[in-house]
Amino acid sequence: MLLETLFGGVLAVVVIYLLLGLLKVSHYWRGVMSGGIPTLAYVGYSLVHWGGGDVLSIHVAVYLATAVGMALIMGKEKAPGQRMHWIPKLFAFLLVLLMVVMGVLVYIAGSGVSDSVAKWLLPVPKSKVRGEVSTGFAGVVHHGNEAAKEVNSYQAKLNKEKKLGWNVVVDGIKNLRVGQQSIVSATVLDAAGKPLAAKVWLVVMRPGAEETTRNDIVMSPVGSGKYQAVIEPPGAGNWTIGIHIEAGKDVLDSEQIIPVS
Repeated sequence: MLLETLFGGVLAVVVIYLLLGLLKVSHYWRGVMSGGIPTLAYVGYSLVHWGGGDVLSIHVAVYLATAVGMALIMGKEKAPGQRMHWIPKLFAFLLVLLMVVMGVLVYIAGSGVSDSVAKWLLPVPKSKVRGEVSTGFAGVVHHGNEAAKEVNSYQAKLNKEKKLGWNVVVDGIKNLRVGQQSIVSATVLDAAGKPLAAKVWLVVMRPGAEETTRNDIVMSPVGSGKYQAVIEPPGAGNWTIGIHIEAGKDVLDSEQIIPVS
């Protein structure tokens, strides 16, 4: 969605600028109106679908930069038959290149690189026990006195997971889509390979987000140690999808970052 509104807004700036030219509006007001209309429209859209201050800043900067670039490139009157100077051409090329680079970086931050590109650029992971490596932006976390405690807590979870010996296989979270319901299933077996009777639910939240924003989804047992739930991602980008299992006094938590398109 971010890339669609980003490049769609740039196209709107160019179209508005050219249409105002047909109406004989001055270059100054073409730049003001072509940059202002898409910017105000996106601000209004953000009030309903808030994506964050960084996302809003990217859109505003790109829209206004495009409008200024159009005014600078098109604003100079040329004599009949005179070719455009190489400096405006270079400026236009650099502006387009900047928007393309920003778009690529935004896409990688939200969804990561494709599997084919990741295999070419990144080394093969030595272990796949905890799922595939995600190349998307994992979010931010607060650093401070609690950081060491969080690391120790994570290591304790890993040790407990090995001690329990449970085998947990989660299916259905690799191809999640916004606005589309998907069935996620989890097969839980004990150390002996037998179905484990437990309470299981999914935990959905943004990477690095506060615990108060998490969404717990109860998974219903369907037999033979298998549990199912219906999930509909609330938005695109990277999401931390974890599974919480309770069997008596034993508790197991596992999570991975999943890109949602």
